[in-house]
Amino acid sequence: MATSVKNNGDEVSSQQPAKKFKKDSEDAGIAGKNGEELKGGHVEDQVKRDGANHQSEAASNDKDNKSSGDNANSAAKSEEELQKVIKELQKCQQKISSCVIKQAFSSALEQEFNDIRRPFIEERDELIKKIPDFWVQSFINHPTLTTILDEEDEKCLHHLKKIEVEEFDDAKSGFRIKFHFDDNPYFENKVLIKEFHQGSGGGEPAPTSTPINWKNTEWAERLREQAVNRSKNDKSRKRKSSGPSQTFFSWYLHYGGQAVDDIAKILKEEMWLDPVQFFLIHDQEDEESIEDEEDYEEDEEDESVDDKSIDLDSEDDEADEEEEEDGEGDEGDDDEDGNEESAEEGEGEGVADDDDDDDAE
Repeated sequence: MATSVKNNGDEVSSQQPAKKFKKDSEDAGIAGKNGEELKGGHVEDQVKRDGANHQSEAASNDKDNKSSGDNANSAAKSEEELQKVIKELQKCQQKISSCVIKQAFSSALEQEFNDIRRPFIEERDELIKKIPDFWVQSFINHPTLTTILDEEDEKCLHHLKKIEVEEFDDAKSGFRIKFHFDDNPYFENKVLIKEFHQGSGGGEPAPTSTPINWKNTEWAERLREQAVNRSKNDKSRKRKSSGPSQTFFSWYLHYGGQAVDDIAKILKEEMWLDPVQFFLIHDQEDEESIEDEEDYEEDEEDESVDDKSIDLDSEDDEADEEEEEDGEGDEGDDDEDGNEESAEEGEGEGVADDDDDDDAE
């Protein structure tokens, strides 16, 4: 029922607050509903984003795992390919070594054998190109050449890709050694050549070397100063052996002395003829070390077996001794029992004899 009240001459319907409350409630309900829908929409969006992020992260992890697996497979494949190249290189080197052996037992001219083995050497050079740091590692493994390598030499020789030895037309007149380099921060030369000309008097070969065109770099400056200074020191001291103060590049720049001739001879007759043996020397040592360890373990196992056999023999001996002692103890007991019985019998017979004597009386 609607009522009206006068308030300062105005009529106010009692239904107006009810309508207003109802309207506010409806607005609040709509707002609450919209808020819940909005909130629900935010949650749903967040869930979708989280799911997308999770899928993205999982895909990234799968990609990383695949990349790691691919890298591992690639490394294994590279190692397998490297081993194949090394085996081919060993076979090629055997052919070269065979030519050298035949030459030693033949009266044919050295130049003829050089022509025979040249194709094998060219094949070897191509295989060596596939092996990283082959020449510097061979130098390091050589017992003499390693003594003339310092840190700067070694860094530079990482760029050495090929060594050639060429006999002059008359092999007895001398030879030249060519060092082929990749692009490097030390010098412009692609090839460094050192020649050894045999004098008519049959004395020491007179060496000459092509000038080095040094680059304007810090590495080149360090190597140049070291090589020049040590070369001067060698000349002033008139050294007769390479010695610890001589380096590879001071040897290259040095133009006289027995040390120069010795290093050249090693390069010509050892390093160039068969570099593979020096490159693989550590692998051979590792194999020998493994064989020694296996032999040592076998010896230890044999010694362990022998020790066990000795222990068993000792136990058997102890058991035999115990049995013998037990047997002797039993025999002693039997003897004592027998003696006691004999004594008792003797006493019994003595009593019987006394009774007989008494009866006779």
